Amino acid sequence: MNSYKDLNKIRDVINDNASFVISSHINPDGDAVGASLGLGLALQAAGKDVKVVINGVAAKFMGIAGSELISGEVDSGDDVILICLDCATLERLYIKERFNDFKTTINIDHHITNTGYSAYNYVDGQVASACEVVFELVGGFLPIDKNIAEALLLGILSDTGGFSHSNTKVATLKNAARLMDTGADITKMKKRVLNNRTMSEAKAFGLALNNMKQEHGCINISYLTKDDFETTGAVYSDLDGIAEYMLEVSGAMVSLFFTERDGGIIKVNFRSMKANVSEVAALYGGGGHINAAGANIEGNVFEVMDNVVGKVWEVLRNEKIC
Repeated sequence: MNSYKDLNKIRDVINDNASFVISSHINPDGDAVGASLGLGLALQAAGKDVKVVINGVAAKFMGIAGSELISGEVDSGDDVILICLDCATLERLYIKERFNDFKTTINIDHHITNTGYSAYNYVDGQVASACEVVFELVGGFLPIDKNIAEALLLGILSDTGGFSHSNTKVATLKNAARLMDTGADITKMKKRVLNNRTMSEAKAFGLALNNMKQEHGCINISYLTKDDFETTGAVYSDLDGIAEYMLEVSGAMVSLFFTERDGGIIKVNFRSMKANVSEVAALYGGGGHINAAGANIEGNVFEVMDNVVGKVWEVLRNEKIC
């Protein structure tokens, strides 16, 4: 892993090359989308050729400036640089099968569990979002206009829950203020991120809450099966915010949200008040942040649920959290 204390090496690569593909993790959230579009617009403004290759973007994120850069085609070769954003492991990268087809690769992230899988890696685990790392990269290096700033605000708002999560620091608010100085409309972006649900999203949210129960007096768990997706018409990108909401219920120290995916995979979203859930996620090949993590586990949803709850309860009990 080649890690750098500053971003100058990555800036040199950007300066010395003309063609870039930007990608992120499968089923990208607001931070992945915002970072991809924000950096894509900044590279385009600097005269670079850019494609953003991501999948399953939520409808509410389409239509913002930069979404026209999203492409289903992957250009690779001796003259194309791949930039991976908000993606802790190569396994989760949407275009992982094409990873070795590029001239070189860059990995920019904020997950402390990032494995440093690229030729150039810059991971800042102290910030709330990948968009803030992108802002650190482009600030004073590439032009930042209102459209770029709004894309980056989208990610900051998404990963902080509108500045309501514990990862919101003074630096987070300062970064948001600096982006607003460009004329970016934070109220518009907050509405797009937090107050803009489809009917299918609302139905999935309601069904997940109806399925919720509490284990050991402090672990809130819920699930959606593949049949539930068919019943509600929801898609995976409709699930943002459910695990966070479950953690807000009185008495909860951890919330666990399980969703049944294709191929016998159960996606688990971990959220916590104090416990390091990234360590539990890592037991299943996942990762993330101390208080917010995820993992993909093969198996039956109810069997996986019992197993994961047991592991989380061990951590809470050993650390005397509840």
